[in-house]
Amino acid sequence: METVEFNRPAPEGEVSIPLEIHTAESDTVIINVPGRTGAISGYNDKHARRADYMQRQTGAAVVRTVGPHDVDGESYHESSVNHVEAVINYVLQNAVELFGQKVRNLILVGHSNGGFGIIENAHKHEEVSQIVLTAPAGREGLEQAKEALGKFTGSVTLIAGSEDPECPPEQLMALQIAAEKARVKTSVIEGGGHDFLGTENGKRFCAVLDYAQDDQNRPLDFHAASADELY
Repeated sequence: METVEFNRPAPEGEVSIPLEIHTAESDTVIINVPGRTGAISGYNDKHARRADYMQRQTGAAVVRTVGPHDVDGESYHESSVNHVEAVINYVLQNAVELFGQKVRNLILVGHSNGGFGIIENAHKHEEVSQIVLTAPAGREGLEQAKEALGKFTGSVTLIAGSEDPECPPEQLMALQIAAEKARVKTSVIEGGGHDFLGTENGKRFCAVLDYAQDDQNRPLDFHAASADELY
């Protein structure tokens, strides 16, 4: 694994963004974005461990970053969008150095507010084929997210818990309806909350990309049964 750091411009200076890269000589790259202020590896290293699992399953390179955070001079929503945009641009511009070739297939995996940042950026890059979002949410930006989803023509997977106060089922449904040009798959975890805590929900969190890429449309729990335990 390789660790790099770069700066993105901001209204009152520059913001440093760290990346941890699970390297592979592949033209498919997965970018993982945690929720608001989320650590790069996450609780119990869940993002790092899921990245290892996704790489084993796909052979793709995986790039992890921290979650969006407040930036002076930017609104809450702007900081999320700008954070994800900077990571995507860095990966695409440095692909040959990082992966030995250009990126032809970019998959964006995000949780909570990281998901909102992904939604706003996915349609801007032809390399993005798929977005996989768990509990996509934000203090603001829902209407912008719905508008942006309507422009994306790739694959969209939306997953949330039925008891999630930040991304309730009706919000998930609104996002599904908004993604009118995309191929959409949704899953609501009965009794689930926002953070996918517990052994079974951790396995579901681990298996989201397996579920998203399953052409046979088997349920999330089918894939979770053989996924790694994160907690």
